[in-house]
Amino acid sequence: MIVINILITFLGLTGTLAAFGGETWIKGDESLVQRITRRGYLSLFCLLFTFTLGIVKEIKSNNQKNLAGLENQKLNEKIKTLQDSLSSNVQAINRSAKDVTVKVDELKTTNCDAIEQAFKLAVNIPREYDDNVVNINGQKRIIIPGRITDPMEIYWGDNFEYTFLPESFNGDVRQLGTIKLIVDNRQYDLHPGIGNLFHHGSVRIYGSNPNPMTAYVHNPSNISGVKIKIFVRSTDASRGQQDFKRAVLNGQCSEYAKKVYKVINQDIARLRAQSNENSKIRSTLTKGSFVRTLQVVDDWTEVLTPENRQGWIKTDFLSYIK
Repeated sequence: MIVINILITFLGLTGTLAAFGGETWIKGDESLVQRITRRGYLSLFCLLFTFTLGIVKEIKSNNQKNLAGLENQKLNEKIKTLQDSLSSNVQAINRSAKDVTVKVDELKTTNCDAIEQAFKLAVNIPREYDDNVVNINGQKRIIIPGRITDPMEIYWGDNFEYTFLPESFNGDVRQLGTIKLIVDNRQYDLHPGIGNLFHHGSVRIYGSNPNPMTAYVHNPSNISGVKIKIFVRSTDASRGQQDFKRAVLNGQCSEYAKKVYKVINQDIARLRAQSNENSKIRSTLTKGSFVRTLQVVDDWTEVLTPENRQGWIKTDFLSYIK
């Protein structure tokens, strides 16, 4: 293209100079072709050749433009294809990232839910044992009294030991087999209904309820004249606490759990209805009891116990689980 431009410039200048340098045609009666001088032919040749080169240049320029347009179109198509592919990949990456986030959240939720379930079983049982005597004198339902708590509080896992003392009972021994122990809607046999009237035995209380349960003796035959000496022993006064502690310290959700769950560091801590010393006492917590913190306001923290008791406690009475 540069060569054509140079030729056009050179021939155009030559033709112009030839036309201005002298006569290009002679006056006369001959035909115009015969009256054109050499200078005229030179000028005409240069102008015609310049015109031809201009046409060639225009055609070539248009071809180059068309070629460039096609190349640009192909390039744009490639760019669009790459953009679509990149967009698809970004969407796929976003979906994968979202799926990963969901899986992490599900895992975290599952682990935290497991800790919460362990927390509900981390009851600090305030007594090692309790005992009393139940007098059966025709009542169908006798709630068992206790010396430490009245009525007697029974926890799952307790060992319920008993002795039948038929002081004035004169009926059939088979009738004693109808007397049952009822705890948390679960029924336990006490007397086999055969052999001696006097009978000693024990049962293990089953279940998973962390709250204290009330027990009673069911006497459907309205038996009278029988005493039952009862001795209840807690097999583990801190039942469930060790499992919960391990879950907090070593579980996959431990970073969250360490911030939320705390332990009582005082011998006696009052759980109050409001965040002040004059508020109603809802419960009394002992040292080593675990709680879940809900919110902190000034020097007070709202907590929830494994027994689902909610209230306020002095923040200084709480420590991190170690």
